[in-house]
Amino acid sequence: TINDSPENILIVKAQDAVNLVDDKTKKAEFQKRIDAIKIGITAKTAVEMAEAFTDSTSVSAADKAVASLAKTGLYLDIVSNLNSRIGKLKNQLSIKKLVEDATKLVQKAVESRKITDITNARVAVKTLSGLEDDAYKSLTTILDELTASIGNEADEEAKSLELAQKEIDNAVKEISGVNLDIGIIIDPL
Repeated sequence: TINDSPENILIVKAQDAVNLVDDKTKKAEFQKRIDAIKIGITAKTAVEMAEAFTDSTSVSAADKAVASLAKTGLYLDIVSNLNSRIGKLKNQLSIKKLVEDATKLVQKAVESRKITDITNARVAVKTLSGLEDDAYKSLTTILDELTASIGNEADEEAKSLELAQKEIDNAVKEISGVNLDIGIIIDPL
């Protein structure tokens, strides 16, 4: 169990030894160190939990636990190490957020098929280059394919418009020819 962990067994032994000390000044100094060690164990555990399950809640909890250790003024090398690990976790969360935001903008561009949405998505996706290359490549591919399909649709639309105009012109010529024929029948001269 957690209470039987090597760390806790050592803390219990240290506490038992401190309880035997009669000098109140020394006893208070030792107690302060034991309390800091307990806080340090809590902080280390919180950081390990945040590394195992990285989300904003666990990172925030780890950050608070390390801040509590820092307040003791003891074991600052451990505080520095844990803060470095938390910094890496915060960076991961930041990159994750950038990927989520870029993905949402790409989805919006795909749904709307508007050039402005595509441009906004490209700007967001570009920020992923060098940070999250897999997401950068896959989202860029989606945007490239979307842009190409819009270009193809524009070409198809232009061809359709051209064909429609040609057919309308033919219909107008036909109607004009019929009107001439009718005019000749009505007024043969």
